[in-house]
Amino acid sequence: ANLARQLLDQTEALHGLTERECDLIETAAHVHDIGRALALDGHHRHSAYLVEYSDLRGLSPDDLAMVLSLVRSHRGGPPKVSFPPFRAMNPDQRRKTRTMAAMLQLADALDRPRDGSVQRVLTADTGESLLIRTFGASVEPDREAMQGRIDYAQAVLGRRIEFVT
Repeated sequence: ANLARQLLDQTEALHGLTERECDLIETAAHVHDIGRALALDGHHRHSAYLVEYSDLRGLSPDDLAMVLSLVRSHRGGPPKVSFPPFRAMNPDQRRKTRTMAAMLQLADALDRPRDGSVQRVLTADTGESLLIRTFGASVEPDREAMQGRIDYAQAVLGRRIEFVT
């Protein structure tokens, strides 16, 4: 959630999301892996189920649909229209949710080892590329393991993503 917020705050001009939408990404980041308590295989589906039936406070039905779609798609690629909460959204909500998913996936990929080794990120937008520098014990992310998420974020943000040391 911390990495997601850092990325969101530093790339505001690229994603154009509102503060509320950024808060929803942060909410999704906090709960996206909760399904691992049930099973590693398909944990994204378990996470979405648990969130859907957990009665989270402060979320409108539209907010919940976005959070569910983010949780369900956090492993990579765009949210699927076959997922009922995403399918029920209007076109603008879907567009925003796709952007939100790209940002969450990028943050999740940076924390791939799940050990908090990447503590901080610093970004710079060159107009063609989004440069990302990571700080912490693991300075160089495993780009090969993250490639699908990076590809999706590049398509959504319209920038090549490069990691710098």
